Amino acid sequence: MISKISLFLLLTVVFTVFNMGNTSTSSVPGIVQEIDTHLGKVDIRIVGDNSPGKIPVICIPGLSASLVDEWTKVAVVLEKHGYVSAIIHFQSNPKTAPALFFGGIQHEDVSKIINEAVLKNVFNSEKAIILGKSWGGYMAFTHACLLYTSDAADDMQ
Repeated sequence: MISKISLFLLLTVVFTVFNMGNTSTSSVPGIVQEIDTHLGKVDIRIVGDNSPGKIPVICIPGLSASLVDEWTKVAVVLEKHGYVSAIIHFQSNPKTAPALFFGGIQHEDVSKIINEAVLKNVFNSEKAIILGKSWGGYMAFTHACLLYTSDAADDMQ
């Protein structure tokens, strides 16, 4: 049986290998909206019909603000298969912008934004598939680890 983390890593590799490329923002599908977070407003792009029964996917791009729409091609393919995607633009707020070394948003804050702002307020869901590339892959991985260790701690009590 494949573990949650192994499945996550496999999906991360598959989607990273998939040629996402940079798309021009003038032809990018979806709807951009601002969400309230504990660090202020953050832009997200919703691709697909966000109605009950759709499986939510959260996409976290890498460091570069110019490549924030790199997940759109993947989101469009996922939409054709019944998923709805939220591409989080952490760079839209200086308090949530990633940094290569120090001073950027921390993984605890990313997890809080995913759980409280995106899952509850956008998708009205407790679960989602989380995909990331580069810095976003690291954030998605640490989010999964935080959930895994939290679940394991709950099981021990």
